Amino acid sequence: MASWARSTFTEKPLKVLAIRLSAFGDIVHLFYSLQDATRRIPNLEIGLLVDERFKDLAEIHPAIKTIHSVRLLPRTVSDYLAFPIWLWRTIRSIRRIRYDIAIDTQGMYKSAVLSFFSNTKSRFGLPKERTEGLAYLFAGRATACVGVPTLGPRLQFAEVLRYSIDGLELDSGLTPIPNHTSSLIERPKRVTVMPFSSNPRKSLTTQQVGDLLDNFSKKQFEIEVLWGSTAEREVVLEIKKQYPCVITHSERYDYQSLVSRLRGSLLVIGPDTGLIHLSSALGLRTLALFTITKASDFYACQNPNSFFLEGNGEPVPSARLLAYVNELISNA
Repeated sequence: MASWARSTFTEKPLKVLAIRLSAFGDIVHLFYSLQDATRRIPNLEIGLLVDERFKDLAEIHPAIKTIHSVRLLPRTVSDYLAFPIWLWRTIRSIRRIRYDIAIDTQGMYKSAVLSFFSNTKSRFGLPKERTEGLAYLFAGRATACVGVPTLGPRLQFAEVLRYSIDGLELDSGLTPIPNHTSSLIERPKRVTVMPFSSNPRKSLTTQQVGDLLDNFSKKQFEIEVLWGSTAEREVVLEIKKQYPCVITHSERYDYQSLVSRLRGSLLVIGPDTGLIHLSSALGLRTLALFTITKASDFYACQNPNSFFLEGNGEPVPSARLLAYVNELISNA
């Protein structure tokens, strides 16, 4: 297979712009692709274009040299008036670097248009059937990649940059804790629970949350319950009244702080959300609960510390959940 690693680009950096504006979990999935590329191609420089809400998430990945952010959700009249200026500043910062290749992994109008104006030498996007409306007209050459959220971007990057992912271990590129498995007992006796999802059908049920907290309280674990919105924070404060052992954060974590907190946990539990995918990407002991989605489609199951339970459209029964949780803790 021809590869950029054996092309004239080896004498100077190959500059690649990856475009994934949102969301949390999809950007984490993209990290595996970026790590593949850096392992296969020497002298590679990666830039990432994201929504400004996820700029500090991108900052945790060591392979990303330049982060371009754009504000896509104006909140006030003045924001709307300033939007063209913000957009032009982002495009200008991209053009200044003179990328060789732009890869749109999202396939939406906004990502395709930004790719179009990036002024890169070669532009690649998703197949027509996987793009939003007529977005494919702006995205550049369509890749033939197919696949679920973790695998799809890996195949897309491999196709564009002409390397094979055969033999590459699944690696997010996020630095794991050294000797993580053997050091679990030595770390604080804390578990982290994230009950919420933006999709209520994915969120943990009240029964599941109560049973988990009862279980961990009896075992004298320190329990941190995470939240992402003001409404979720109010729910957690009500939980804390019933379970004084619960700890929570008064302000929303930035992604750097979130990573630090997760790394202090013996076990991270939650539904199919970006936070759970981040925990898995960090190599932490993680239990994901799937109700309306499939673990094989959305989860990096190959990670040795990643575990999951599926409900096949229904919440995982509490008895099954607690039995599995206690097994994971005992084996830690």
